Amino acid sequence: MTHDFSRHAHQSYMLVLITKGSREIDLPQQTVRISAGQGFCLPSGFPHACRSFEPHDYFAISTPEAIWHELQADSATPPLAFTFFDRGGNGLAALQELLTSLRFNSDSMAIESALQAVQSVVQPGMLQPQDEAQKSMVQQVRDWLLAHYTKPVRLGDLAKLTGWRPGTVNRIFRMHMGMPPYEFLMHQRLREVARLLRENHMTLVEIAAETGFADQSHMQRLFHRTYGVTPKTYRSGGLIIEGVKPVAG
Repeated sequence: MTHDFSRHAHQSYMLVLITKGSREIDLPQQTVRISAGQGFCLPSGFPHACRSFEPHDYFAISTPEAIWHELQADSATPPLAFTFFDRGGNGLAALQELLTSLRFNSDSMAIESALQAVQSVVQPGMLQPQDEAQKSMVQQVRDWLLAHYTKPVRLGDLAKLTGWRPGTVNRIFRMHMGMPPYEFLMHQRLREVARLLRENHMTLVEIAAETGFADQSHMQRLFHRTYGVTPKTYRSGGLIIEGVKPVAG
């Protein structure tokens, strides 16, 4: 890309990752140069201009205000005017995970969970101390996920179940369980994949369908990333090395 844009504003939240070269963003009180391996978030309606001094590439995600506000937590602070994601930071890792989810994963809950990880950096907020209502909600969500882990699930389903906002469910569940609902769901699916690999002769396509994965390749990718071996190797006697989060990629 080599294009420039005069002063303008988007009617959505813009999440951008620069993958090659650099780009300058003119903000009301400063000018910021974003280089390859860095990213940023611009809130909806925020005026800015941008220009390039060399060919560059980037990914841009436009998130409508309605979706952003639907998924954010009750405790979220108002978004800053501009949020910079630098190398090695949680924001950049969350943005890269969101891009991976959008490019390679058709699971809606994976995409929603990845977007909320970005939101938690842009709008960190503070959760109230743990109380019985939170613990009861977490147990309700945990039990429901265990009963429905083979079905398509969205964070909106958990919001309807509990009466809490999707973002609040996500953050409180993570605080109590050490992982968001999506990761908990994937752990259950992958454990069932391992059991089926051990105990019967179903094909990988059949196992993926039986355990709620969108397709065989998605199941294989997450199984290998989480356990360190492919499903085929595990079925042949390979040992599982557990410890990696079953995230979207």
